[in-house]
Amino acid sequence: MTWMRVWIGLIGLLLALPAAAHSHARATYLGNEGVLVTRGEVKVVFDAFYADGLGTYLVPSRQVVEGLLEGRAPYDGVDAVFVSHVHADHFAPASMLKFLRTKPEVSLYAPAQVVDALREHAGDAEVPGNLHPLDLKPGEERRFQQGGLEILAVPVPHAGGKRMEHIQNVLFRVTLDDQTTVMHLGDAGADEKVFKPLYETFDDRPTDAAFVPYWFFGQKAGRAIVQRIGAGQTVGIHVPREAVGQGEAWRERYEADLFVDPGEGRDLGPRSGPAEGSEARREASSGGE
Repeated sequence: MTWMRVWIGLIGLLLALPAAAHSHARATYLGNEGVLVTRGEVKVVFDAFYADGLGTYLVPSRQVVEGLLEGRAPYDGVDAVFVSHVHADHFAPASMLKFLRTKPEVSLYAPAQVVDALREHAGDAEVPGNLHPLDLKPGEERRFQQGGLEILAVPVPHAGGKRMEHIQNVLFRVTLDDQTTVMHLGDAGADEKVFKPLYETFDDRPTDAAFVPYWFFGQKAGRAIVQRIGAGQTVGIHVPREAVGQGEAWRERYEADLFVDPGEGRDLGPRSGPAEGSEARREASSGGE
């Protein structure tokens, strides 16, 4: 009887292994600030529907675009799309509208400026999909629950100071299956005065991975913000296309991990408990005052 129980236990363990392997989390770089994050069957996409690199940045490959539109693996089953802001190297109304027309079940979370541009492009035609336009003022936040997603949206000014203050830039923190939490900063500026009031909000849940503009690593304030957010891993995005094929040199230059080559990915490991991460981040913040 004892051996029978052992065999039953081993069989159960072996059957569980494929499911466990399938449910790990991974981030895949699509270009500029475009990132696909998956955990098991839950998938989200950030800043991937655009076609203009402004002569400086990468655009998603034809393979990626067709994969998203046609729902080919690994781009099948996307649950939600997030757009940080309306700039052409992050969002194109035509690309986004084409996707929503083929995948009307997908939810779109984006600044109101993005949704307005989408509706203007559509003209009299209805814009399909579950639209969540965000018109957030400084200090405001929005939270959403959608299936296996828990979403936090907060406004963070676009880098560039006054010349960009009219652009709505939204930071998204998304938790997949209550297991993996990622943060995407869009084109945020590295301003500690902006981020300091947000830290208490961020501390309610540890962040496993943060995708931040690469310029944060070239600024003292940016590095302080990255440290205070305290993600399990931080990856720089918005890296110029001239870095393609030179990832090692660019990572060495900025002393940081960067997404450089389209298609490269990172496995996202879970953090330990929230208390450990929160305490460490509070200490880092108080030490910088």
